[in-house]
Amino acid sequence: MHLIRKQIVEVEMPALEPALDLQQRVSRLVQERLNPALSAQFDRLAGPDQILRLDQVVLTVQVTDVASLGDELVSQVLQSFDQAFHRSAPEEALDQPWDWGGNRAISSGKRKEDPLPGGLTQVTAEEATGEAFLFFLQKGHLPWWAFWGSFEDFTAKTENFLAKKTKPQLQEFLRQVFQTKDAVARLAYQFPVDFLRALVRSLPEEVTTSGRLPQIVATLPPEVRVIWEQAGLALPQNYKKPNADQQSSSAPVSAEKNQAPAEETEGLYLQNAGLVLLAPFLETYLGTGGLVADHQLRDPSAAVHWLQYLVTGQDRTTEPELLLNKILCGVPLDTPVPAQVRLTSVCEKEAENVLRAVIRYWAVLKNTSPTGLRESFLQRDGRLTRKPDGDWLLQVEQKSYDMLLESLPWSYSLVKLPWMPQALWVDWA
Repeated sequence: MHLIRKQIVEVEMPALEPALDLQQRVSRLVQERLNPALSAQFDRLAGPDQILRLDQVVLTVQVTDVASLGDELVSQVLQSFDQAFHRSAPEEALDQPWDWGGNRAISSGKRKEDPLPGGLTQVTAEEATGEAFLFFLQKGHLPWWAFWGSFEDFTAKTENFLAKKTKPQLQEFLRQVFQTKDAVARLAYQFPVDFLRALVRSLPEEVTTSGRLPQIVATLPPEVRVIWEQAGLALPQNYKKPNADQQSSSAPVSAEKNQAPAEETEGLYLQNAGLVLLAPFLETYLGTGGLVADHQLRDPSAAVHWLQYLVTGQDRTTEPELLLNKILCGVPLDTPVPAQVRLTSVCEKEAENVLRAVIRYWAVLKNTSPTGLRESFLQRDGRLTRKPDGDWLLQVEQKSYDMLLESLPWSYSLVKLPWMPQALWVDWA
């Protein structure tokens, strides 16, 4: 599999008249011919367990005859890319297995950077798993290039990655894991107890009894402490009830919040983008569960899952799938939330009421069922980006039947619930 995060095609023409037609033609060429050809070329450049990364590639091609645009565009791009790639990686490096000191890179939790020019780096699939694991513990979502199916698949790959480490390598890697309260809480919230138990058993006894880990766990909510104790972590009595000063001193140092992380400005991908269609109902819906008081959320973690129940009808959703929910609940994206909360019968009943109300008001849906509404409109792919002013932009994948949105009797282009610090702008066109 090959992934391109962002692909930009700029076309310069001597005249404006045929520009729109050419834009559509180039778009089709890129999707139908260029990208498949690039994929085949990438297959030849990287082995089955080899991951090559290029920060960016800028190519300039010149097509003199519009009639032969397709053939010339594809052939020139492929040739230019091949030249750019080999400028970044000398032939002797491509002809030999590359040794990046993988054990040291993995054990330290840091990806060994390729010193070659052109931004070319190489990691193994296992190194990428370790990198994604650390990224998730810090951010609460997976990096854009991590495509492993379900979160259970990701957990299994992480277990396999950890199992292959020698004990010293594993202990060194885990020192990178247990650095912040957010990471320790996220481990408890998202991974099975057996997974945590294996981590605890891998650590030296002095780390699990008197080191930083039990001190961090002692400052976390009771449900997190219980999970870690079930995993075999011994919390000394003097850590059970830390005073306010201890809690403050053990809190992680936050990164600069006035500048959006790169992944927010580049885009975060989600699969429940249609949730924004329900925005007019959300405050009342959450209020029926006692989650709203004076137009503010009383339990944001529970509210995040109440919103997801509207989309899926499930009471368990892992954190990477809850990005939009966090924004709608005013929760910072890097704040840990449980993978599961206890949803009451009130939630189930009121969710059904909300979905049926939407169908009733949206007359063209007629006899659509709540399940049909979920599958057709709510479970929709989307892309989140942070705007320069701090607001969010949600771009929603289009479907052929989206003309029905024209008859929706309320607007969804701007969502700003009372507790949201930033507005959410929606592009569904």
